[in-house]
Amino acid sequence: MQMRPSSIILAGVGLGSLFHSGTMFLQYFTTEINAAAALFWTFGDLSKATYENITFLTLIFLPSLLLLWIGHWKFDALCFGDESAFNKGVHVQTFRSVVFFNFRTLHG
Repeated sequence: MQMRPSSIILAGVGLGSLFHSGTMFLQYFTTEINAAAALFWTFGDLSKATYENITFLTLIFLPSLLLLWIGHWKFDALCFGDESAFNKGVHVQTFRSVVFFNFRTLHG
């Protein structure tokens, strides 16, 4: 079964809202200091991060950036539909699987 792109986008919005509500629920029951730290962390604050944390994030970020840089033309081809992308040489299902797996490992 193949989902339409709009269904995938709506599922992503729904999951993002679910995880955001879970984060807010945890912040409600924690101490004031931990809630402030979590809030700053969600804004991108890395002041309390160790070198191990930053190394781990770098090891995840760089391969993802490389994948996006190498496959940017495939993303552009997919904007015009699966059939058009296939005609331009993109193996649509394989490419989607690779991208999905890569971003799934990034976001848990």
